[in-house]
Amino acid sequence: MDRRYKQWGVLKIYRRLRKQGELVNHKRIRRLYRKLGLGLRRRTKKRLPDAVSKPLTKATACNQCCRAAL
Repeated sequence: MDRRYKQWGVLKIYRRLRKQGELVNHKRIRRLYRKLGLGLRRRTKKRLPDAVSKPLTKATACNQCCRAAL
């Protein structure tokens, strides 16, 4: 079944077999999947570039920073 649907994972194959009326155990399907080396590659997270930090401006009067931020 996996040759026909290469992008399917273990659970999708398990559910498809159950829907077809096969009495299969999900643990057995997972074991066979690993034994045959059919695992899908896990996607890695894309990293964002490091943010450039800017120095904070000094307040010249009381509550100056709050007004500048709004």
